Amino acid sequence: MPLAAALALLALLWATASPALAAEPKAPLFAALGIETVDGRQGAVAAPLTDGRVLIAGGSDNLALRSAEIFDPVEIAFEPVPNLTRYARSRATAAPLPDGRVLIAGGANEVLYAHAEVFDPETEKFTDVEDEMTTGRIKGVAAALPDGRVLIAGGYAEGETLNSAEVFDPVTETFSALNATMWRGRSGAIGVDLPSGKVLITGGSGESEAARSTEVFDPVTETFSALNPEAPDESSLAVGAALADGQVLIAGGIAGGIPRRWSGLLDPGSGSFSFMPKEGGTQLTTERADAIAARLPDGKVLISGGSWPEARSSAEIFVPAAALRGVGGQFGIRVIGEEAAPVTVVVTSLGGWSLEIDAVSLSGADAADFSILADTCTGARLSFGETCTLSVRFTPARLGVAQAFLDFDDNELSPTPVPLTATGVAPFVPELPVVDRPVPPDPRFATSVRCAAKPLANPRRAKVTCRFSLAPGAWEARLLHAGRMLIRRQVEGGRQRLTFKLVRRLHGAYRLQLVPLPQ
Repeated sequence: MPLAAALALLALLWATASPALAAEPKAPLFAALGIETVDGRQGAVAAPLTDGRVLIAGGSDNLALRSAEIFDPVEIAFEPVPNLTRYARSRATAAPLPDGRVLIAGGANEVLYAHAEVFDPETEKFTDVEDEMTTGRIKGVAAALPDGRVLIAGGYAEGETLNSAEVFDPVTETFSALNATMWRGRSGAIGVDLPSGKVLITGGSGESEAARSTEVFDPVTETFSALNPEAPDESSLAVGAALADGQVLIAGGIAGGIPRRWSGLLDPGSGSFSFMPKEGGTQLTTERADAIAARLPDGKVLISGGSWPEARSSAEIFVPAAALRGVGGQFGIRVIGEEAAPVTVVVTSLGGWSLEIDAVSLSGADAADFSILADTCTGARLSFGETCTLSVRFTPARLGVAQAFLDFDDNELSPTPVPLTATGVAPFVPELPVVDRPVPPDPRFATSVRCAAKPLANPRRAKVTCRFSLAPGAWEARLLHAGRMLIRRQVEGGRQRLTFKLVRRLHGAYRLQLVPLPQ
């Protein structure tokens, strides 16, 4: 495809669609970039940089490469890095570090490597890491962890598929082995860091069932746990990327020695996997195995290179379907019949296409109890990461849990309703406390008592305030309910004002008991 035509296509993908097509569903799509990479590569590594660009390094094109290049998603161009990597290495692992650098570790060039290097995007130079990996490995997985460390797991070494794992600490620049091992030894697997901070590892070749199994690494417990998905296929060397909506894209790979074009989405929560259709642009534009994938700042995914000759110098973009996420629909406890303060629901566009919202409505059994007071979403055209808001009020008509949904007439394949939940409670009308005089007519008792109870801002709480006059001496004031003492205070004789704050309101009468203490 000529460069001008490729740029025109990408401009269409990057732009907001015409308002005339506002309600037309926007499906996921693979689109060829139409431009070539600086070097043809298979078995390369890739990692996102903090400025939104993507580093691509190493790999091989008949021979192992020391070159590197950077993809610029704004210019839609591949640019060479002027400095070479420290070693020509293929099938290594790479992950971004907290300071913006990129770790590249392992791999091979006729011999297996246990050494690593880092790329500094400020100087565009590669420098050695003094410490070595605990195990040299090729075709492993690497993923950045929330605490800044990098997990490196699996791979292949000395005729053996590995189930071992280690972490790189960028503060000390050292590698340390983990006690825990993966459930399956696997090589050429996919490893992606999830929004939860965990790492999903799936597919690959090696131990029995490795290609059809998935596991998750928890950096808090430093353990691996099995996840039983509806496995995608008997393939390895596929590419994967975590999408903004929480799903994981899996595409390509090799099975029976043949590179594949298939693609699908895996849900890391349930482990369920679904193939995308073979038609409609939802498969790779060319067969790819041993390629690279990296998510871009706008939610799209760059995919490049591969073992198939036609793939090595080519690249494409995966554009996820239009998608939204809504947060803020929890109202908590509200008093029946009272118009409480509204809540704000924030809607965010998470797809590769602009989210186009034509209308918003309420549905559900309790929809009549909810009302939309303000709406900046209707008519909105939201690019990736942009938001709109809805101000929603809940006025309960009955006791108990109420639920409704905000429905969006938009360009998602399957519109995502946003749930609204609340609980209606009865108004709090406390009875006035009663004075208990255990020893009348002892003159030391109160000459007068006046109490009042009222709810606090939180309707589950309340306070009781009492004013009274006592004879001289020491007294104990006890707030009772149903014969049970809730709170007691020691007071002196004279005019008093006591406030009892209750963390949980109780229905029925409260009693104030005034008891003289021994002199």
